[in-house]
Amino acid sequence: MILNIAFNFLLGAIVGSFLNALIYRIPRKISIYRKRSFCPKCNHQLAWYDLIPILSYILLRGKCRYCGSKISPKYLIVELITAFYFSFSFLMFGYSVFYIESIFFFSILLVISLIDLEFMEIPDFLIIVGIVVEILLVILKKSYVSSFSGMIIPPLIFAIIILVSKGGMGGGDFKYSFFIGLTLGFPKIIPWFILSFILGFFPAIYLLLSKKKERKSPIPFGPFMSLSAIIIYMWGDSIIRFYTSLML
Repeated sequence: MILNIAFNFLLGAIVGSFLNALIYRIPRKISIYRKRSFCPKCNHQLAWYDLIPILSYILLRGKCRYCGSKISPKYLIVELITAFYFSFSFLMFGYSVFYIESIFFFSILLVISLIDLEFMEIPDFLIIVGIVVEILLVILKKSYVSSFSGMIIPPLIFAIIILVSKGGMGGGDFKYSFFIGLTLGFPKIIPWFILSFILGFFPAIYLLLSKKKERKSPIPFGPFMSLSAIIIYMWGDSIIRFYTSLML
């Protein structure tokens, strides 16, 4: 068990390093495969020992070996979060199709969330990749009715919100809901939808009251959709059972 947890932690850290590359390169239209890793400040090509997940950041004290520029702690945080999540997913699901789905789902959500936070956009490429892979996983799980009904209902609700609010919600969120709905399926999409708006409500109110954002200023909703999606993916069944027990 301990070896499996350690393996998943290491695997998560390695994947987290790759996710950092995606988060930086995709919105900037930089090739993921053709261009080797480089310092974003001095553009110096990084050696393999500069890219050891978690360890390199600690040994370099968060600075570039070549120009001495400070490296954002975001890179370390992404690697650590991914490492811990992979280990937690193994404890939750073991080596199963749900484990594969869980770590893939988390990886896509994390990349999309951080890109949306910085650039206010959700890349179509990531949504398409997510949907294609998830359809393969749906076939393995044989959860056709639940998954495809989950894929249809949220976009319909988002479309209504966009029409009623006259563009108050972005098209990226609408497209993003296809992937999340497909993965969560019905009925998990119900608590996910509610929780997304609850999580997004309080930061939005704070930004408005603190005048950091105006009423018509766009606020990225993708991160709240992602956070609630992970919560519901992991504990949605328990939440639904608890709510149902209160209704009986």
